[in-house]
Amino acid sequence: MARRGSSKDRRDATPSWAHPRYQTYRQLRHPFQPQVIFSQDEVTALHATALRVLQELGIRILYPEAREVLRAAGARIKGEDKVHI
Repeated sequence: MARRGSSKDRRDATPSWAHPRYQTYRQLRHPFQPQVIFSQDEVTALHATALRVLQELGIRILYPEAREVLRAAGARIKGEDKVHI
């Protein structure tokens, strides 16, 4: 029975870049154009609403150190954990 060769020979036959496990993921490119779901006016309105919610309703921040960072940046703290930006 003839010997087929070592497993190292078979591994070396396929270049490392061709094997999916060795792809360089930092250089991947998305081949399609971005899909426009919202118009620019809708994006602007959504952003303005999000800012208004953060300002008027606030958000609960449970981590005390995060509240202190936000307080130092100018956020208002109401109650024990409610932050208004």
